[in-house]
Amino acid sequence: MPAAPERANARSAILDAAQRVAVRDGAGHVTLDAVAREAGVSKGGLLYNFPNKEALLVAMLERMVDRIDHELESYLETHRDDRNAMVKTLLRAVDLKECVDPQVKMAVLAAGAEKPELLDPIRRVYRKWLDRIRAESTDLDRDLMVWFAMEGIVFTSMLNVCPLDGEERENLRRYLLRQVEG
Repeated sequence: MPAAPERANARSAILDAAQRVAVRDGAGHVTLDAVAREAGVSKGGLLYNFPNKEALLVAMLERMVDRIDHELESYLETHRDDRNAMVKTLLRAVDLKECVDPQVKMAVLAAGAEKPELLDPIRRVYRKWLDRIRAESTDLDRDLMVWFAMEGIVFTSMLNVCPLDGEERENLRRYLLRQVEG
């Protein structure tokens, strides 16, 4: 049985390969066979680390969410004393969400459409962020409106249906940030 660091490295390499497949070939082409080929492992080696496609997709999602959450926590460490720090951080984090390739997001969302429980990692982190906003907000209704307005922009941009151009989105983000900086 491989040592824990070796298995973690193998899992990470497989997840990297899955992301490359999603980016290069599109969300619908993230199959176990394609990922195994891309990772240079046997299908059995892939299945040792991820027993099925759902487990692979959940791991992709968890890694994406963990990376964004880690970056948010790092930012928050330096802005802990700011009023409404969490909602401001979420507004600034748009760049973090946009650095994740849209095809990877689409692969995860497509899986979530078939099996909604696959989106549980997102639900958990959103709950964590909401709890934090509730704990520190000076105007909860405003802060929730601002956060979800920005999430709407991110989501419509991800689906490539946002009617705003890049400058309009950035202007709106700055406006929303001014609302919570008060």
